[in-house]
Amino acid sequence: TWLNLLLHPEDYYTLYAVVHLLLAGTGMLWLARTLRLSWGAATTAAAAWMLSGPLLSAVDLWQHFAGAGWMPWVVAGAARALDRPSEGRTLAWALLQSFQILSGSLDLVLLTALPQVGLLVARLSWTRPLERRNRRLLAAGAAAAALTVAWTAAVWLPAMDLLGRTARGEQSLSRAFWSARPVTLLQTLVPLFPHDLPLRDSLRALLYDGREPLLASIYLGLPALALALAAFASSRRRLAGAAALLVALSLLLALGRLGLDYFWATATLPSLEILRYPVKATLLAAFGFALLVGVGLDALRQGRLSRRTTGALAVLMAAGGTVTLLTVRGLHVAG
Repeated sequence: TWLNLLLHPEDYYTLYAVVHLLLAGTGMLWLARTLRLSWGAATTAAAAWMLSGPLLSAVDLWQHFAGAGWMPWVVAGAARALDRPSEGRTLAWALLQSFQILSGSLDLVLLTALPQVGLLVARLSWTRPLERRNRRLLAAGAAAAALTVAWTAAVWLPAMDLLGRTARGEQSLSRAFWSARPVTLLQTLVPLFPHDLPLRDSLRALLYDGREPLLASIYLGLPALALALAAFASSRRRLAGAAALLVALSLLLALGRLGLDYFWATATLPSLEILRYPVKATLLAAFGFALLVGVGLDALRQGRLSRRTTGALAVLMAAGGTVTLLTVRGLHVAG
């Protein structure tokens, strides 16, 4: 924010948005390479993440946009530290987590914790829980968490104190405003924006709680879906399954008060009740979807798909594209 002394506010915010979008893309590139995807697949994953509707729609939510920009960096730091635990990698992991916390978005910090926990759980040996590697992994995770908490205490301690004296800390159904509807989740694959239409008040209340959507677009890309589906034919099925599970959990969380897992999560961890507006979980869905796209491209390049599977995907995408075009044209005619 010191740049506001040198730039007009609108110029500063343009620079802020562009820099954090590039930060998001380079972070996804590094993460994909850390997960041993090819350069082509890593670049495609980065592009899918940068162009996703949820990420671009968060540009005017400055703290959440910055938190999303740091998301792949934090996960990549976790992956590197857990693959080969060392003091240097643990320090780097904690430093990256600290940068994300300093962005000011507690929501994105907690959402980013999900893939980090997944990485840790996937690397633990459950048949031999007391083995030395398990102890090193748990020690690395605990050390990174402790360092992050210590380094960012000057930010979160006064923030939590302030939170306790405001309505934000009170239990209220208002925190579940902007919960996604099952029908609106279709927008992840179909580029429809009904909020731009002159909707009746009752319909707007049904879709968006009577207001404008928090995220103008949650579109992930219908063409990219072909690559995401191709990921399951890859030799990296474990990575593809983990990314798909992340997407599914994120979309379920985005349903908020219309889904059960949001209430299960807040019942298990009451501190999560300070989080508001569940549709923000689509940012994590876009993150997982981008990884699926990268894995799928590698599967395609390696010839892992049979002709029958390739033909089925082509027919599915052609049918989906046709339905999308007809739907969009019908809405324009109706409007």
